[in-house]
Amino acid sequence: MRTRKNRGRIFKAPLFKTVYLATALGLSACVSLLPEPAPADIVYRLNADINVVGAQASAPSLRVDRPTVPKVLRSNNIVLATSANELSIAEGAAWSDTIPVILQRALFDTLSGHSEIAGVLPNSGARPQFRVSFNVRHFEARFDQGQGNPPLVIIDYSAVLSDGATRALLGTYDVRKTQRAIDARVSDIVRAKSQANAAAMSELTDWLIEKLAGKDIQSATRS
Repeated sequence: MRTRKNRGRIFKAPLFKTVYLATALGLSACVSLLPEPAPADIVYRLNADINVVGAQASAPSLRVDRPTVPKVLRSNNIVLATSANELSIAEGAAWSDTIPVILQRALFDTLSGHSEIAGVLPNSGARPQFRVSFNVRHFEARFDQGQGNPPLVIIDYSAVLSDGATRALLGTYDVRKTQRAIDARVSDIVRAKSQANAAAMSELTDWLIEKLAGKDIQSATRS
């Protein structure tokens, strides 16, 4: 799969740096002029409207591992699919962190909105009862109707729930969400990605709560 820089209308045109040399007649001193710095990338957060609540004392603890992603999603680039076999990178825009980090944080934040479960991050020092990891199949905006039209955001995750101590498999869950952006602008694509991801994380969290509330899992963990 090729990756290229997209030159479509939703991206800023390439910046050409030009150095202008100022000279004056009869001036023997050398003058050194530096080029103007290129504009900084617009940085976007993966937003989710979460009301954080405290976990119940009896709530099972769940470690949220950093997701596994394809190579093209390991950076903070905003990735677009211009065809079935070609990915592009939005110019002049970036996520606030690498994609694995923002998705890990998104699930952790979603868990924080539920008192029935206590999400923890790997660097917390805690020893959680359970752990969840997920593979990212798709996290992209696909221009399925041509580059001049609003793209379709595709979010596709495959989650694995396991015992925190033994790593025994407790369940798997696939979630896929789509959201059509209202326009082909990067800001609208980011908004659609945030909405689709929030829906996916909410559904995944509901499944985790349901699974961890099962008596079979609780009994297996205590044995």
